Amino acid sequence: MNYALDDEAWDEITEPGTQTAGARVLVVDDDGSMRELVTRRLASEGYDVHEAVSGGELLRVLQSISVDCWPLDGVDLIVLDNRMPGITGLEAIRRLRAAHWETPAILMTAFPEAGVKSEAAILGVPILPKPFSLDLLTSTILLSLLSKPDRAERHGFRVPS
Repeated sequence: MNYALDDEAWDEITEPGTQTAGARVLVVDDDGSMRELVTRRLASEGYDVHEAVSGGELLRVLQSISVDCWPLDGVDLIVLDNRMPGITGLEAIRRLRAAHWETPAILMTAFPEAGVKSEAAILGVPILPKPFSLDLLTSTILLSLLSKPDRAERHGFRVPS
């Protein structure tokens, strides 16, 4: 997934009126401070934020907020840590992809080793190396949400023409 945009393209998607407010984002991290920081930032920007504390809970939360559509329609984006007890972030994404759920995801990790980067690339998941700025988080989320125009239109986002 290519996240490089020239200045004109970036201006177009960030112009006033481009709306991703209300997008359903699931934040998954066993570190309560990091989860709260990300959740607060996203909520302040108008996202509908849900939380989970582990990879296993992620899978349970997805089931509970799904609206019985295929592919999974209860979440527009998953932002998750890689190193968590039980199921890692990459393992959770692997399981989602194996079940044909193509919900975009962003992987946060303080340990962006070559193997993690390689597998994330294969799964089509961008990595945010910790620590990261909240502005980088915001722009990565925006690009992930707008990278799938069919999803954006289905959920009422306005993608610039």
